[in-house]
Amino acid sequence: MEAHIARRQAEMERLQISSEIEQRYMERRVVPGYNDNYVCSVFVSYVEIYNNYCYDLLETKNILTKRDTRIDINNMVYVDGAREVEVENSDEALELFCKGEERRRTSDTILNKESSRSHSVFTIRLVMAPFD
Repeated sequence: MEAHIARRQAEMERLQISSEIEQRYMERRVVPGYNDNYVCSVFVSYVEIYNNYCYDLLETKNILTKRDTRIDINNMVYVDGAREVEVENSDEALELFCKGEERRRTSDTILNKESSRSHSVFTIRLVMAPFD
């Protein structure tokens, strides 16, 4: 988290943005009413389950690659190698969701002209860390 903030501050300095705008950026990451000593980041991922295989809908390759599922130390299932993208706002998250939707597999059925024929999971992960 600190590395991200340091990169962002260096970027702002490089762009010669005023300290007032820089402070607004940091304030936006503080969780009001919870604890002013914490900042947060939001990450999204989007995977598709099709014919018992998982695919990362946010990967940058043109052809989707089969991904394995794994179980972490807390017995939580995750898709190995799935891309997780940090977003600044809900518009960025929605844009990634729409890009992923375009990559989902669809085909005609008798009842539905564009049936997805798959399941998908759009995950939003909130990370909080102490603000120093």
